Amino acid sequence: MGDIDQFKPINDEYGHLAGNEVLKEIGGIFAEAAKKYGGQAFRYGGEEFAFLMPDLDERKLEAFFSQIYEMINKKQFTSENIQITMSFGVTVYDSSRPKNESLEIADQLLYLAKNSGKNQVRFESGKTLKNQPLIGTIASGN
Repeated sequence: MGDIDQFKPINDEYGHLAGNEVLKEIGGIFAEAAKKYGGQAFRYGGEEFAFLMPDLDERKLEAFFSQIYEMINKKQFTSENIQITMSFGVTVYDSSRPKNESLEIADQLLYLAKNSGKNQVRFESGKTLKNQPLIGTIASGN
């Protein structure tokens, strides 16, 4: 699960047309990256997105999200060149869980990422992948 950080101020400052353009551009980035990894990206609602990434372990998911951050960091959103950051919560599907539990865990991890400084990926394993947009690098930590 992913969520654009501070999306409401984008709509408030630049207008809803610019906000919609940001959503389209983010959706394009996600679709392109997910396809490269054999997955799919979906708009989940509002400024939230979801990914289904079959057959990816946590190491490959780290590479996927590093690529997502690299693409977001390089992108000039709209003619206003709006800066975008995103937070994500990631879980690996476990067939022994009840049907919606993986989704609920990913959502909880997303909100942990947002409440822990935003612009980062929180994995169910406890690992955190932080984006460093100003210098364009990814810092990894636990």
